[in-house]
Formats: sequence, structure tokens, C-alpha cells
Amino acid sequence: MRIPIFHIDAFTSRPFAGNPAAVMLLDTFLEDILLQEIAAENNLSETAFLVPEGSDYRLRWFTPTTEVPLCGHATLASAAVVMERLEPGCGTVVFHSASGPLTTSRTDTGYVMDFPVRTSEQISTPPALAEALRIDPVEVFTNEFNYLALLGSEQVLHALAPDMASARASGPSRRNRDRAWGGNLRLRQPLLRTSQGHPGRSRDRRSALHAGTLLGEAPGQDYVSRVPSLAAWRRDHL
Repeated sequence: MRIPIFHIDAFTSRPFAGNPAAVMLLDTFLEDILLQEIAAENNLSETAFLVPEGSDYRLRWFTPTTEVPLCGHATLASAAVVMERLEPGCGTVVFHSASGPLTTSRTDTGYVMDFPVRTSEQISTPPALAEALRIDPVEVFTNEFNYLALLGSEQVLHALAPDMASARASGPSRRNRDRAWGGNLRLRQPLLRTSQGHPGRSRDRRSALHAGTLLGEAPGQDYVSRVPSLAAWRRDHL
């Protein structure tokens, strides 16, 4: 079997920079275990698998170790492959995914991606999360896919050394989010933020938290700089 593969560096205009992703075009999805093995062999932060679906595409993302429900840079890479190679001149592409339909449009200067907003809710710190982080967060928020932990200072954040032996499974889900902690923890792509003196109900801080759950990633530095109470740091696929 021969599968076309594109190695794309997203969020950059020069070689050997940006955020790399593999994009692979299939007629139909292979067995999950085979998709995972291919992603592990590619050994990039994400491998995106595309299957045509009418005039749109079905899209799935795999890290070298697991399938993820949403990935921004691999979606952008997939859009570039569709618009530049598969359908030159195409102005808009819709990807159907585990996170719903994702639309990417061409502009005069690049691409615009329309992604879903994932709001989060505050919860008590799950004991296993504190154990894995080796620290008690100031606050913890969650949605169906991710945990978001607020720490006491930027120094605490950068000194963090998570215990990944405590983080083996897939993390929050719609099934277990509202019940007692069941031993599942997502720390493969967490967003960790620090609060520097703002009260717990600070509007700008909570708005930034909600914005940060869009992709499970830190927002751009231009956004962070407008929210001085926050420092953001992303650890890729711990």
C-alpha cells in the first residue's frame, strides 16, 4: 500500500521552523492500531489522516502515542495540502472531526481557521492530578477533553516536573467528568497558567482561561501580553 505523505511546518514562512505535522491522504481510514503505528513511525507531534467525504474531508489526528480530539497546527497543515496540492485554487475546506466541523478559508495573506469554543468549569482538584503534577494547583478547570491548572507563580510553573508514570490514560471525558475521579489523566498536551496576584474571579483571567481551551494550547503571545496576570507555557505531549 502506498499512502501520500506531506511533511508540513505550520505557523512559519521559512524552512525548519514552525510546528511540524505529517498529513496523509487515505481512501478510507485504516484500523486504529495501524493508524497509531504509522503516527509512531512518523514521530511528529501530530499525524493528520484525511479521507474525502463528498466535497469535504474527514480528519483525524494522532500523536506518536494516542489519538487526540483536536489539533490546530495539523488542521492548518491539512488545509494547506488540500488548497495547494489536492484542490489548487480552492478557497474553503471543511474538515469533519471528533470536535465537529472545522472550516479553513484562504485569505490574501494566509488562512483563517474557524474552531469551536470549549468553555471550562471549575472543579475540585482530582487527587491523581495533584499527584502527577507533584503540586497542589491553586485552581483546576476542566472540559470533556482537558484539565487546566492554575499555579501560584511563574517560578512554580517553570520548575514543574510532572510524574508521567501517574498519567497513563486519556483524561477527562463526557462519561466521567461529573463523577468521582476514576484514574484517568490527560497530561500529553496540557495548558498550564500562572496567576500573579489577581483574585480568583478576575474577569480577564477567566476569559483567558476559556480562550485557552480552544485548542488545548497556549494562545499567542500577543494575547497573553494583554492579560498581564497570566503567564502561559505549553509542554508538548509530555
